[in-house]
Amino acid sequence: MHENPFYPSFALRPEQFFGRKDHLDAFSRALQNDSSPDISFVLTGTRGCGKTSILHQFAVIARKERMDVIEATSTDALERMRDYARMDRGASIKRSIAPSLTVGGVGSASLGEVSETSVEGGGRRIPDVLLAKYLCERLAKLKLKRGIMVLVDEAQKLADGDLVVIGNAVQQAVASGHRVGLVLCGLPQSYYKIRNVKSCTYLHRMRRVSLWCMGVDETIGFLETMFARVPEMGFTQEQIYDVGEFSGGHPYLMQLLGDALYRVVEREANP
Repeated sequence: MHENPFYPSFALRPEQFFGRKDHLDAFSRALQNDSSPDISFVLTGTRGCGKTSILHQFAVIARKERMDVIEATSTDALERMRDYARMDRGASIKRSIAPSLTVGGVGSASLGEVSETSVEGGGRRIPDVLLAKYLCERLAKLKLKRGIMVLVDEAQKLADGDLVVIGNAVQQAVASGHRVGLVLCGLPQSYYKIRNVKSCTYLHRMRRVSLWCMGVDETIGFLETMFARVPEMGFTQEQIYDVGEFSGGHPYLMQLLGDALYRVVEREANP
């Protein structure tokens, strides 16, 4: 019997991608317009709807448009951005402040200059201005590339502090004239988390793109292609349509149903 083409699992990167033409075309058009704000957005959807798969397709499209690409998850997004920016592990930023004391009716007096240091390698969170500085320097050195696309999966798990550092670094790079895209991908609640995080107006302005179940034509096309790889199953067009209708066009359910049907046929072929 031919090999089972169905792989029911979450966070799947299939060998062959199906459907989502509208989303892919919209993303491609945005990348072809250097001034388009649509290269940054929050992509949301339920588990198993294909978020990770389409995120990988975004990476493929961005690379074809000659962009550098960072593909990350919530656990390593900030680290990957640091590595891309080639941050010195001992990097620090210093700023001087001159606090003063004011006495009513008398005047004010300087208390002397105080130096405040934030050290990246000392176990304290790096300030976002430092990542922005290194990121802009790296982007300024690009020759043949057209900027960078940052793709982060499981965004609902990102710490608020990491969101602020990433968002403000991207905002500063864009404000400095560099071409930077940011796609934060996660469950539906991640959008509200991102919109409510403090101290980053860039995140507040990011639009939302929702990923739903696949359309009827996309669903049937996918099932026809997959079942054709296992001719022993011998499904009729009507049966394929019934499977598609039962799945509701949900990518994970299509994988699950296809796998279950394959195993039934396999058992009958090898009693």
